[in-house]
Amino acid sequence: MLGARPIAEIRRREIIELIEGVEARSGKASATGALAVLRKCLNWALGRDLPGYEANPAAAVSAGDLIGTAKARDRLLKDAELAAIWRATRRSASRSPPFTGC
Repeated sequence: MLGARPIAEIRRREIIELIEGVEARSGKASATGALAVLRKCLNWALGRDLPGYEANPAAAVSAGDLIGTAKARDRLLKDAELAAIWRATRRSASRSPPFTGC
């Protein structure tokens, strides 16, 4: 939707439509994540002082106001699922400490 247009031509309305489309296809959590990534990318561009780009059009777009908040989940892992996680971490412990990604 945003295409190959110059960044200075992107408008807030386009950001809103894009995020609403993500929410319709993939849900609230995906839309919230997409907005966060888009906002960060546009802030990066703003920090580079690109010609004609003076404000981040996503800065004033609030995911909560636009699409609401994602429903909190309250599911607990079953014993078998938890055991599978622990087995997997033991197998990978020789390569990296569990749950750190290091």
